[in-house]
Amino acid sequence: MFSACTAIARHSLIEAADDTRRPRPDSRDVRIGRGECLGVIASRSPHQIPRRSSARYADQISIIRWWLNRSHKIAIDVNNRREILMHARIVRSGFVVFALGAFLSTASSAYAEMLKFKATMDAAQEVTPNDSKGRGTADLTYDTESKSLTWTITFDGLTGPATAAHFHGPAEPGKNAGVALLIGQKPTSPAKGSAMLTDAQAADLMAGRWYVNVHTAANGGGEIRGQVTK
Repeated sequence: MFSACTAIARHSLIEAADDTRRPRPDSRDVRIGRGECLGVIASRSPHQIPRRSSARYADQISIIRWWLNRSHKIAIDVNNRREILMHARIVRSGFVVFALGAFLSTASSAYAEMLKFKATMDAAQEVTPNDSKGRGTADLTYDTESKSLTWTITFDGLTGPATAAHFHGPAEPGKNAGVALLIGQKPTSPAKGSAMLTDAQAADLMAGRWYVNVHTAANGGGEIRGQVTK
């Protein structure tokens, strides 16, 4: 056993000093484990060795100890490499999750739109036209992600102060519909505001089925009107 441990250790020493592949010790020696060689060293004591072979024995013990230390360092190095690889996999997995989240967020933002709408108002578009000289415009922005609608309504030339203003729908041009959204009571120009739309309201808005209507005391049903379009 001691000779086998020495043979393995010498072979490892030769390989460490020279990269050329030398013949390995016989298969029985190769199968001997590090633990068995530790047992060999532990079982040998100096008084068991003849004096004339003490120097040779010490040399063999030194070689075996060198081999045991070297194999131990290799085992530690392998474990360290495994830990590094595991850490790299964890970091890589975290990066993939982060990148996927960023991609999904970007994709979501890319699909979100800020849609612009407008309307031009006059008395002729009322279902029962009137002789008002009033005019008006509406500028709207709809955020498809937040479902928020913002607007600015301007008007002038009315027969008197506006008593109310609304978005009405759903209705095609030339037809009346109920109030869909309040713009303001007794609004003054410019009338600005915002509101969150339901899915049904958003669908009517984008389909062009909303109109703006400004009311006065003289024309309670609406003095000027304009269809909201893109």
